[in-house]
Amino acid sequence: MSRETNRDSLISFAKELDRLNDVNITLTGNIEEILNDPRAWAEEQALKAVGQNLEKLVEARELGEKFVKDLK
Repeated sequence: MSRETNRDSLISFAKELDRLNDVNITLTGNIEEILNDPRAWAEEQALKAVGQNLEKLVEARELGEKFVKDLK
């Protein structure tokens, strides 16, 4: 790959990654629920956030794999 092609590829990758990083995570629950079992509450919130953003996570992984492949 030429130096200019690498530069363009990196810029394109950064722009696409910026788009994929634009996620909204909303935490739910109340203080009693959190204090009762903080680990369970956190796990529930994490699973919900991953589930809501799974498509973007998969896209980001594929983008990273493609970027590394293009560098080789």
